[in-house]
Amino acid sequence: MTQDIDRTLLEIAIIIEGVVKKKISRGARSGLGYVRGRKRAVRSAPGEPPKSDTGRLVGSIRHEHDFLSASVGSDVNYAGYLELGTSKMANRPYLVPSLEENNNLIERMIMDAIQRAFE
Repeated sequence: MTQDIDRTLLEIAIIIEGVVKKKISRGARSGLGYVRGRKRAVRSAPGEPPKSDTGRLVGSIRHEHDFLSASVGSDVNYAGYLELGTSKMANRPYLVPSLEENNNLIERMIMDAIQRAFE
């Protein structure tokens, strides 16, 4: 019974990891333009997911899974500052919006797993 639910939690974590990475690497941006070397780019505006510049953040996004527990996050030191902002920097959330946008899918997957457990 719990193994199916556990497997579903792992599937959800993998899905959310992919959504987060896509949000950072391919999301639309409406912030200020800038030039880095010979390349022109557009920054993310406050409230938008951070724009990948070096790839370090998107490369650090990982899921972790233990029995009946799963999480998605990053171990780079500035990840939390981007998600939540600071007193001097507006937030550029990428984790919470990814969860919120997929809330219905997550709920449906968990409910299906629970239902299968009682069949």
